Amino acid sequence: MIAPPRHLLPWERLAALAATAVALALNIAASIQLFVPQSTFGYHLIYTNGFEVAVVDPGTSAARARIAAGDHLDFTKSNLHDRIVGLSYQPALPGEAVTFLVVHEGRARPLTLRAGLLTVSESRRAIFSPLASFLRLTGFAYIVVALIILLRRPSRMTWGLFLYLVSATSVALYRFPDSLFPFAQFASDVLDVAGPIGLMVFAARFPDDAPTGWHATLDRLAIPVGALFAIPNLAWDATSLYFGVAPSPWMSYGSTLGALALILAAGVTLALTYLRAAAWERRRFQWVVAGILLTLLSYTSDWARY
Repeated sequence: MIAPPRHLLPWERLAALAATAVALALNIAASIQLFVPQSTFGYHLIYTNGFEVAVVDPGTSAARARIAAGDHLDFTKSNLHDRIVGLSYQPALPGEAVTFLVVHEGRARPLTLRAGLLTVSESRRAIFSPLASFLRLTGFAYIVVALIILLRRPSRMTWGLFLYLVSATSVALYRFPDSLFPFAQFASDVLDVAGPIGLMVFAARFPDDAPTGWHATLDRLAIPVGALFAIPNLAWDATSLYFGVAPSPWMSYGSTLGALALILAAGVTLALTYLRAAAWERRRFQWVVAGILLTLLSYTSDWARY
């Protein structure tokens, strides 16, 4: 007897639509940034070392203000807007000002900087490019496809694929009103961790949604273990945004190495499952697996930069 097709429960439908709405909002905001004039303050920070200045670009506001490598920027007395923009959570608009303290050889001085035009070196890393535009469009396609698959064939396996696809593209640069920005950032943090978790669930259950042996163990542990890595990620942004304090080492290592470990586990599991599948199954799913593994490379590079 064939089991009747399963439908999403009301709370599942609400959760899927909420995740889709958040992912769309982040992708739309990131897409808008492709067409906004780019600017810079001219400093580059080592975030996990007390916001230490690593490099100052010549000819920029930071250089003219005599900020030097080895200085520390203190945002503990800055307002939320200055932390959001000064710590590069969202890109500065041309002429936008931020205020903070510069600590040089133990002495602190208040400073207000205004964002200026990009330097030549930074122009080479400009946000707008054909590749960036393509990735934005790909992000929208992933979200739509993920929701359609989940609505048509709801299961734990397709839930995993849904979570991965809605978080598979980088949306690191976007702007929201200051009062809403922390919530957008925290939602982005959750998606960043939910993506590898979802891929682990999908990989453990692929292709017949019936894991056995170590696949079943991986399926059970994916959510609780993955959720642990959301803690340092959220703590990093909460301390920086609300208190202006640099992240502790455990936040840095916990979020970055945790995400990389989840991605590695999911990628290896999916590859092994694919190689052990029957020939006809490999032909059926080869492009799906290839697409997922290629997006994993982008996902991994984004996390490895930290």
